[in-house]
Amino acid sequence: MFSPTASSAEHPAKYFSTGSFSPVTFGRFVEEKRYLENVSPRTARGYWDALAAFHRYHMGNEITADSLKKMVVRMSQSGMTPGAVHSYARSLNTFLRWSDYGVTVPLPRLAHKVLTTYTPQHITALLSTHPQTQTDTRLRALLAFLVDTGARIGEALTLTRDAVDLDNLLVRLHGKTGQRVVPISIEGRKRLYTWLRSHHHRIVFPTVTGRKLRYDNLRTDFVAWLERCNVPQAEGSFHAFRRYFAQQYLANGGNPLYLQRILGHSDLTMVNRYVSEMTGEIARVHNDLSPLVRR
Repeated sequence: MFSPTASSAEHPAKYFSTGSFSPVTFGRFVEEKRYLENVSPRTARGYWDALAAFHRYHMGNEITADSLKKMVVRMSQSGMTPGAVHSYARSLNTFLRWSDYGVTVPLPRLAHKVLTTYTPQHITALLSTHPQTQTDTRLRALLAFLVDTGARIGEALTLTRDAVDLDNLLVRLHGKTGQRVVPISIEGRKRLYTWLRSHHHRIVFPTVTGRKLRYDNLRTDFVAWLERCNVPQAEGSFHAFRRYFAQQYLANGGNPLYLQRILGHSDLTMVNRYVSEMTGEIARVHNDLSPLVRR
């Protein structure tokens, strides 16, 4: 944690000419991201990691498009994975745009990777295994909510009772793209209603004392639940449930435009990516719908 100082208000361009990002100015940037845009502590740590990478690989006193390009090359030649280089570059670009510096770090091209997700059999195991503790019960209710809505984990953890409309099968989520209202199923309402009756706190999925759950603690509980249910961990942990929701929604004939709105995406780019990862499902649907088969 850092504290704002008088010098943190100075324009960061003053420090760029020295060949180093000022920790004070960068601290102000992270502080604004943290408290004005509500980025997670994990994202904030990622910004600081990117600053460390900048100090390690950027050479020279001037920051130019060419010097940033050479920095990316040095990162790649050091043995750093393309994903790590891409992540650092994106974080540094966020800072450069914030500072209105006028140049950005070139993003290396990444090969498209099909991420693993859960199968319907996995979901059945995760949601039907009998909980032994209140922690298990809370986790199972949370996972059912993610499967039913496609919500981001951060949106689920900040969900409050006043944002749940059981009568109209709707919940109001607050996420990184703003506020949106998404539907829940009748089965989802049943599970949510049962869980809400087990406590009286304002937050829907709270700690025992009613506070917001910490992601790291929740993830530890989740990994233990996966082991108990004999389900392998998919890439992206909780985000895999968002992929599962999207792919099942499309496989069951859902409207891609409705899906875009439910997920809170600004366009169909991510929906198209989910479709691209459904090779086997596309083949099955094609066999059912091909004009040659249905003639």
